[in-house]
Amino acid sequence: MSMWLLNTLDDALENLMEELALLAKKEANIVFVLNDVSSGVIPLESMSRKYVDRSGIVGQKLAALCDEVYEVKLGLESKLK
Repeated sequence: MSMWLLNTLDDALENLMEELALLAKKEANIVFVLNDVSSGVIPLESMSRKYVDRSGIVGQKLAALCDEVYEVKLGLESKLK
């Protein structure tokens, strides 16, 4: 997901949400991986800030759509949902 977000920074956020909704309708087990980029210092540069903001919005949408959500840090997993 992180690379997809980077590659779609110029796309409208609504288009990304529509693509996620289409993915959610698929009958398949899908594993999404999204890097946590909002835990540290948020850059002042506009494109970097846009990426961090979109990462948070898309992460929230994914968490709502998925049956299970895990956070993995240092190889240790925590089930969030």
